[in-house]
Amino acid sequence: MNKKNIIELIDVVKKYSKGATSVVALNKVCMKIDGALMAAIIGPSGSGKSTLLQIIGGMDKPTSGTVEVLGGELSQLSEKELTQYRLKKVGFVFQSFNLIPNLTALENVMLPLEFNGISHAEREKRALHLLEQVDLTQRLHHTPAELSGGEMQRVAIARALANDPALMLADEPTGNLDSENGRHIIKLLKHISAERIVIVVTHNEKLTSEADKVFHIRDGVLK
Repeated sequence: MNKKNIIELIDVVKKYSKGATSVVALNKVCMKIDGALMAAIIGPSGSGKSTLLQIIGGMDKPTSGTVEVLGGELSQLSEKELTQYRLKKVGFVFQSFNLIPNLTALENVMLPLEFNGISHAEREKRALHLLEQVDLTQRLHHTPAELSGGEMQRVAIARALANDPALMLADEPTGNLDSENGRHIIKLLKHISAERIVIVVTHNEKLTSEADKVFHIRDGVLK
């Protein structure tokens, strides 16, 4: 198996200091994903789900343990290399969408490409293609305030795909959506997982039922 298609965590521990006490968010987590698929991480609030996602995405660092993602050990990367990892190899989708309010749908999707040094013409071409893929060609020039929740999440997914990442991380992507829009997002994520690894933190049982692999976490322990 090509290591560029593998995510592997070995004995990952994450501790936070709260005053004089130490809180263990992740406790010797071991996890392995091989190849393109959709994996779901489920568990109660405060169990460590989002912390685990942030560590895989290079947004946080473990206290100890090994995090090997797409052929690289994240702890060995410099801050500059981590920034490039997040920009080029990982797409992020959040419950709150995190779109830039004064930019149109098209401009929001073009934005990551600008940071990657892509020409304006190529940025626009790729953004148009991605928005067509998520069925938003009629909403290109609308700002987030003019879009529904489901439309905003589809823009966020298109933006996450802008740099064609090998890994997509989604934190409660259906959390702010009604059931119908939630179904559309689940279908879209499942389609995306045919070509890349998609890891989703979720409480949505329908999303979990579509996952190829399900990890249960409780009190920082992954099962």
